[in-house]
Amino acid sequence: MNKFKLLLSIAVLTLVPAVFAAEVVRESVDHTAGGAFGGLSGLIIGGAASGGPVGALLGGVVGILAGKFVQEKAGMGERAYDVSTDDGRMLKIRSPNKVFEPGDEVLVEGNRLHKTD
Repeated sequence: MNKFKLLLSIAVLTLVPAVFAAEVVRESVDHTAGGAFGGLSGLIIGGAASGGPVGALLGGVVGILAGKFVQEKAGMGERAYDVSTDDGRMLKIRSPNKVFEPGDEVLVEGNRLHKTD
């Protein structure tokens, strides 16, 4: 029974998102969505064209690069922020719906930013 409680405690603690304070350093542009869409498309097309896993992998890699490039050239990048945490780490966090200014104190919860009160 003690092993079950220990495993349950570990599982619960790993599911709780980390929340820590940070400061917005600057706004930047993120092209993750274009890379994901391009990578998936390239994976499917490369696998179908070559009929094997090697073509799928190469297609996926080329698709990621092409997807990011196309999103950048189309000017459809998403808003992201470079934030500095209390322990000195620099993180790049996407925030498509919320707007922050450099110097704003924010809370980082998982992969999202929230204003401090």
